[in-house]
Amino acid sequence: MVAARRFGMALSLPLTLAACDSDVQDDARGASASNGTEVASGSGTDGAGAGGAGPANGSDAASSGGIGAGDAGGGDGEGGQGGGSAIYVDVALGEDHSCALTETGSIRCWGADFYGQASAPAGAFDAISGGGGFHGCATAGTTVTCWGQNVDGQTDVPALAFTSVGAGNLHTCAIRASDSRPQCWGRNQSGNTQAPDVELVRVESGLSHSCGLSAEGQPVCWGDEGSFDDPPAGVFAQLSLGNFFTCGLDEKGAIACWGFPIAEGILEPPIGEFVQIDAGDSHACALSKDGVVECWGDDGDGRLDAPEDVLFRAVSAGGSHSCGVVVDGSLRCWGADTLGQASP
Repeated sequence: MVAARRFGMALSLPLTLAACDSDVQDDARGASASNGTEVASGSGTDGAGAGGAGPANGSDAASSGGIGAGDAGGGDGEGGQGGGSAIYVDVALGEDHSCALTETGSIRCWGADFYGQASAPAGAFDAISGGGGFHGCATAGTTVTCWGQNVDGQTDVPALAFTSVGAGNLHTCAIRASDSRPQCWGRNQSGNTQAPDVELVRVESGLSHSCGLSAEGQPVCWGDEGSFDDPPAGVFAQLSLGNFFTCGLDEKGAIACWGFPIAEGILEPPIGEFVQIDAGDSHACALSKDGVVECWGDDGDGRLDAPEDVLFRAVSAGGSHSCGVVVDGSLRCWGADTLGQASP
């Protein structure tokens, strides 16, 4: 979701994973930027609530008001599927909103819009990051655009060129194109915006910590140490950050999670060969090499109940819901839908 989230945001290295069937997986994320710019998605919330109300939306560009997705749900469980006639290539979730990237580069969001988090900017973009809270970011070339809640300046993007960006809960981090160093802005919780002076190739933001990957596939993290203490040995191809925990996908497609066990089973990922991971608040989801989605952690609201008869090309975990891009380019969501976040 937090995906590049957290929308979470998986963070990828140019390492070779097991090849997928071309009908199932175009690439590890489904929305890689052709010019080298990538977006990671983080997830998590520190309890900042959403308030107010307004007209429904669900359009491809900006709109105002409270809840998107028009006639969306109001309950929990299976969620919905759809997305109109557009073909989608990636999806990224926030706390109670969702955004998806179309094959033409436009962004469509739905769910809660109290802070403008479901009012995506118009234009053509390469990749999206959902953020774990109430904002999101997208890239077009090396230009980063963020929208939504800005109480701590998390959407105030510096006037610089970046090669990777990850929207977190109340902060954002990116990799500068000029020197490959991370730069963060927004709320400083436990040092999560105090980026180290090291070269990194990707970056990911969570609730109170941030992480990047070195060119050698080694995690480099800062912020709340309990969220990333004692990472397992290995070479990682992706990272994704949740609320006080971190998950990584190694070069062989195996998943490891470490940090604080915020939910039962969150540090016990499934065994198998995967091509993408994404961490939400207290659950996470992964896409297998065969296009099957598996989720683990907090099972509240049915957020772990990925459809078993559907093959996906991308997946994202949010606050209490999950969504995926089906191989035919449509969308499918499950979990909490009280604000329409699971009704694309």
